[in-house]
Parts: sequence; C-alpha cells; structure tokens
Amino acid sequence: MSSQSDVPKGLSNDLEEAARRSNAEALLDEALEETFPASDPISPAGVD
Repeated sequence: MSSQSDVPKGLSNDLEEAARRSNAEALLDEALEETFPASDPISPAGVD
C-alpha cells in the first residue's frame, strides 16, 4: 500500500503552485489595503 495520494504528481505540483500564487496574491492585496491611505495624496486646496 502506498502512502501517496491518488493525485498525479504533475497535477499535485500544479495545485501547489496555484495555492502559492493565491496566497501571494492575497498578501499583496492586504499590503495594498494597508498602505492605501498613505498613497492617497492630501489635497492642497484650502491650505493657506
């Protein structure tokens, strides 16, 4: 009896890569959300 799953190796690698990309994408989205106020310039109107 084998301890490996029934998923073919190539498919398993594809699934792992997709999971890594999804995680990286989520981390980038979170970083963008956290920095958005700092990247939004202050309007100079009304500043004297």
